[in-house]
Amino acid sequence: MKNLTLTISLLFSISLSSFSQSDSNEPLKTELSKIITLNKEELPADMSRTEVVLFSFNILADGTIKILDMNYSSENIKKAVMNKVSQAVIENTGTFNKTHYFKVVFLKL
Repeated sequence: MKNLTLTISLLFSISLSSFSQSDSNEPLKTELSKIITLNKEELPADMSRTEVVLFSFNILADGTIKILDMNYSSENIKKAVMNKVSQAVIENTGTFNKTHYFKVVFLKL
């Protein structure tokens, strides 16, 4: 029963809040929100009720993301987010030469 409850909770885990605190535009925030969406299989089984990842980054000329600094509540969540970000290529490359900040909050429902 505990595993069933955990599975259902992970299934309904969502990214509650993701935003950029720089003067970047809405398309960048939308694109990052899509990139950092995690499926239940990517979330750790021992996930806390609320997990947070906050990172600063630059977008390089080729559209890849260079992480400058990262704060996180769980090493496992950090690894899952880093995996997504390292594979991403941003199509909105007009926003390079700026430092962007992005916060993602994962809730276990």
